[in-house]
Parts: sequence; C-alpha cells; structure tokens
Amino acid sequence: MACVNEVDAAVMAGLLSLKAVVTYEDHNPATGIMPPVAYYLLQHGYRGKVQSFGVKDYGKSGDTEELLKAEALDVESITAAIKTVIR
Repeated sequence: MACVNEVDAAVMAGLLSLKAVVTYEDHNPATGIMPPVAYYLLQHGYRGKVQSFGVKDYGKSGDTEELLKAEALDVESITAAIKTVIR
C-alpha cells in the first residue's frame, strides 16, 4: 500500500489489544500504512509500543535481497529489531 485512504475498522479494533504494533513497508513508512494506523491508535487511547520499518533512502538499485539488507529490511534485521520493540 503506497497510500492508504481507508482502514478496516474490525482489523484496527483488534490492534488495540496488542502489546506492540509493527508495520513493515517496502517504501517510505511516512506515506504508507503507519500514519492511518497510528492515528487510529492515538484516537482510541492505545498504550502499547508502535514501530514502523521501511525504506529510508531512495535511488538505489540492485538485487531485491541486497536492497532489503541495505535498508535493514531483510529477515535478520527485522527479526532483531522487532525483538527490541516487544521487550
């Protein structure tokens, strides 16, 4: 989702019971799913942790796996980062 115009109310309500909400985007998270998710959570008094992972730099080219690793979006990097979020 490069840009989200509406959210699923039932899915969003389900997030409120989680200890942490993490999004993973293969583009800039500032324009992806996190802004509407964060807005919903704030509006509904969410008290858990929130973290968004996504592309920080533009203009790179190469193999998908190389690009994901360069942006710390590969499986190993995300796994390690999520462990720090849910502690």
